[in-house]
Amino acid sequence: MNRTLLHICSRLLTYPNSALLLSLEQLRTQAESLPEREALLRFMDYLDNTELIELQEIYVQTFDFSEERNLYLSYTLLGFSMDRGKELLRLKELYKRSGIQDSGKELPDYLPTFLRFLSVADDDEYEELVSRYKMPIINLAKNIEKTGSPYSLLLNAVVHAIGGQV
Repeated sequence: MNRTLLHICSRLLTYPNSALLLSLEQLRTQAESLPEREALLRFMDYLDNTELIELQEIYVQTFDFSEERNLYLSYTLLGFSMDRGKELLRLKELYKRSGIQDSGKELPDYLPTFLRFLSVADDDEYEELVSRYKMPIINLAKNIEKTGSPYSLLLNAVVHAIGGQV
């Protein structure tokens, strides 16, 4: 498991804004020693060489208009159900116990938040959550890859980090 990769991807999979763009140099430095560095650096070059408004439009087109490409993992598993509500509460409590700060802006099953937690989770929590959410992440990666989106670079790296294949 590569926790540094998961942390970097948690940052790069957030909605593009100026803070993200300002953090790219630090993220590049962190990515340099990783086996997946080529994909990560290509994605960061894409961010560097694209206007912010275009990055935001592509992000929305990629993730916000398709149930098959949304970043909310428990929705993929449970849809809109009581079970999903219970799962969201369980994740929120798990994050809270581990010290992950909840901004209140996103649900706890939002992939960037989930990856941030995995990057610091203890081994048992990591294994349990990866086991539960591996297939939704793999399916998301496959669906993103079909679109030709640059985000497939990140999702493929995440899939490999959690022991899956696209």
